[in-house]
Amino acid sequence: MKLIEIPVNTVVELRFYYMGIRYKVNTGLYYKYSESVYISALRAAGKTIPASKLRSVTLVYRYVEGMFTFHNVALRSLSLNGQKLYAVQSSQEAQIIKNSKSVRLHLGIQVIATIIWGDKKESLQCLLKDISATGMAILSNKKLDETAKIEISYKLNNSNEVLVGNIVRINEINNGSGYLYGCEFEEANAVIGRYVLQKLGQKEQEDISDRRFVQSK
Repeated sequence: MKLIEIPVNTVVELRFYYMGIRYKVNTGLYYKYSESVYISALRAAGKTIPASKLRSVTLVYRYVEGMFTFHNVALRSLSLNGQKLYAVQSSQEAQIIKNSKSVRLHLGIQVIATIIWGDKKESLQCLLKDISATGMAILSNKKLDETAKIEISYKLNNSNEVLVGNIVRINEINNGSGYLYGCEFEEANAVIGRYVLQKLGQKEQEDISDRRFVQSK
């Protein structure tokens, strides 16, 4: 993937050093022209940071199955229609990191699951440990048949997503007092994938906000 192929009106991540400290910040990509993409400039202490002050800049574009990483991109500061921007260029194609199976959102919430095996169904209270675009991990004190499917309803913002996972791994916990079930969806769930990346992005933003570093509007 080339830098210019990133969609307009999307969120990208910048990784860089500023005043000797490494940061990771999400910002918006709003324009594309020729070989450049244009992103919102960053601010610190109420002022726009000149592009020349950001060192070793990497741009990351995330998608459901992983991310495209552009290393050592070139930045240039400019103003367009009163908006402070950085023009970003890279002569190299992105490094592709397919990590959707490992990018998981840890939850640890109680859910009522439906256990399905053949024509039989059973309701069971268990713990949704984590979730990703391709599967979920469920904790229960009951031993389940490895051929069973586990169905849960998970609230995504203002809607419910019904998820059905095939058990692909069972780990016994504390000498049989509990079981961890690794479940795999029959196909990657793009809605869950976007949700996981959104939540992880929010967490990163919360982490850097402690450093008094904010995006420009």
